[in-house]
Amino acid sequence: MNRWSAVGLAAFALGATAIAVPALVPISVARWSVDLVAIGAVAMTYRAVRGRRGRRHGLTTTPDPEVLAPAEPPAGSVSEALTAFLGNRRVGRSGLHEATVTVLTRYAGLDEAAAREAVERGTWTDDPFAAAYLGGAVPDVSVVRRLVEARGRSGYVLGRRRTVEALARVVGLEPTSSGGLAPLGRWFDRSRPPPAEPAEEAPRPTGHWLGVSAVALAAIGVGGLAGVAPVVLAGVVGVGFAAYARASSPPEATLAAERRLETDRPALGDEVEVTVTLRNEGERFLPDLRVVDGVPGTLAVAAGSPRLGTALRPGETATLTYAVTARRGVHAFGPVEVLVRDLAGSSEASVSLPAEATLTCVPPLEPTVTPVPLRPVASREAGPVSTGHGGDGVEFFATRPYQPGDPTNRIDWNRRARTGELATLEFREERTATVVVVVDVRPGCFRAPRPHVPHAVDRAVDAAGRLAATRLAAGDRVGLATFGASTWVAPGTGRVHRAHLERALATELPLARDGPPSRSTRWRRELAHRLPTGAQLVVCTPLTDRWAPGYVRTFDATGHPATVVSPDPTTADAEAALLEATARRVRITDLRRVGIPVADWAWDEPLDLAVSRLAGRRWVP
Repeated sequence: MNRWSAVGLAAFALGATAIAVPALVPISVARWSVDLVAIGAVAMTYRAVRGRRGRRHGLTTTPDPEVLAPAEPPAGSVSEALTAFLGNRRVGRSGLHEATVTVLTRYAGLDEAAAREAVERGTWTDDPFAAAYLGGAVPDVSVVRRLVEARGRSGYVLGRRRTVEALARVVGLEPTSSGGLAPLGRWFDRSRPPPAEPAEEAPRPTGHWLGVSAVALAAIGVGGLAGVAPVVLAGVVGVGFAAYARASSPPEATLAAERRLETDRPALGDEVEVTVTLRNEGERFLPDLRVVDGVPGTLAVAAGSPRLGTALRPGETATLTYAVTARRGVHAFGPVEVLVRDLAGSSEASVSLPAEATLTCVPPLEPTVTPVPLRPVASREAGPVSTGHGGDGVEFFATRPYQPGDPTNRIDWNRRARTGELATLEFREERTATVVVVVDVRPGCFRAPRPHVPHAVDRAVDAAGRLAATRLAAGDRVGLATFGASTWVAPGTGRVHRAHLERALATELPLARDGPPSRSTRWRRELAHRLPTGAQLVVCTPLTDRWAPGYVRTFDATGHPATVVSPDPTTADAEAALLEATARRVRITDLRRVGIPVADWAWDEPLDLAVSRLAGRRWVP
């Protein structure tokens, strides 16, 4: 108990005695001293009110385990999107000018000089506001239309928005919102705070009784200045209650927690029941406990609630039950967080209780309906991949003069009958391929079009598993690697190798961004050293920055033909996001122009459709 609590309790006792037995408290004081105390009480009222306002945001906040930890948001501003698009710090009109020139050289069939001229004259678009923003004539529209189009925003902001929308239409995108100017990058926190280490913190005040203190002090002040004794005495009683609340503290909590999983190795998508039992092992009654289980940020709660409010007598237990949806990977549960409060609710203490549990989900590899087409370079072993050489096979390649020793079943007897000459038929050789499936796990790839949905790396891992299964079924040697990490599974075949790939995809690839972007390219040198000669790459990357296409082109140019499967995490809801989607379209076009096939996998379509489109086949669901 502090000195102010002691003063409050003494004032409460004195006021109560004065009310019950006035003769026992024969106090006679001067009027000026009463006024002085009243003024002091009013001043303390102001201090109490300010303390409550400041305390409102200082209460302990509990984790939010009901949803997935959010993925990386889109760019928060047009400037960020332009920097990622152009690879420099040109922003504003000059940055959009360069971006427009880049887009026109890819999609309008113009060289750079013609594109710049079109931008400066405003002939590159039919939108008068976009044309004027980058250098065209002032739009010849009425004042009323300008006001309607601006929607209360400045002409600069209006022109910028219309320019971004016009750029998107050039590359084939259609904005989903005509006025979406709110930055999407501030939808949500970038990551869930890491769970606290098992520990007990010192008690801290909640501020719940500061309002009572303010009212009581105000009553003393007003009653003293007005000379109304009952009001003063009522305020004294209120101060006594507030002093009692300040004097109390949370009881010492001796708790134990146990967590049980219905199964620790579920199938993908299964709902796993989690049961947490909390036991009071101390000798004191705990009147107010707020419990939040440490659900991994990579798992979403499917049923029930990981929260519980309860009170426990010594030796009693309380149980909470909920279910999570299994997702690929290894998910370690954090400690059980408990908030302990006293009976008055005036102070609280946090306790972290260890309760180890791990859920591991290894999805099986399921092949796609249509195999991803590979490039015409392969190993020396016979298999299903066509080469540019003649030999044994099933597809006709060419004829050559007969040589002694050629098998009789390869002689062109029709030509012999027509011309009398002997010739030998050659067929296109087919050989097995050595394929390395690469997943881009660099920090900037953990993107999603909406918060709390699986991000692009999750979709890329799913695609990698299915594509690897397809190539294994075709008899190819398949390996696994990553952009941004040192993960490596050497190419191989067979049932044991398939199980190795399943395990690596599920447990060795990150589930969430684990740090800021890094400029290190050590993984690239390691990958180049490990790749077998002539190995083909199937790269699963969202193409969210300008570096990924560069890596793909480098490996393709050094004898490792590449094919790209790109899950699209972009959205067209706002300026910055729409500009990012435009930049991604440009990167895809640049790869296709140098002969690298790209399957653009939209967020709302199945992988089989994207692969079938790449293979030039009709997809049947």
